[in-house]
Amino acid sequence: MSRSTARYRRAARAVHSFSGSGRRPRTRSGGAGSSGDAARIGLLEQAPDPDPARRGLIRRTPEGRRAHREAGLVLQGLEETLAERIGRDAVTALRAAPEAPWGPAPAPGAAAGPAGP
Repeated sequence: MSRSTARYRRAARAVHSFSGSGRRPRTRSGGAGSSGDAARIGLLEQAPDPDPARRGLIRRTPEGRRAHREAGLVLQGLEETLAERIGRDAVTALRAAPEAPWGPAPAPGAAAGPAGP
């Protein structure tokens, strides 16, 4: 694998983890680990937050913005291909499914899915 391909794959994984971060709960350490990885490869930078001094602001670098745009174009292409195969309505439904209300969380110890045979 070429060096640029490996770098692109690392960037795509990091961008993917941040693209979905608003949808999936993350632990404080889990989010920090992901941002550290993305910072190490130049996609994010940390700056001091002027309001509460104990926090820092995490923002995309120019390279991070470019990688995010590229990842968006890749996803758009994949969605177009999928729409050709299964139809635009099905792709729209798949895209909306994670945002749909799933109902209340199961009680602790309750089965997470349907009962087996």
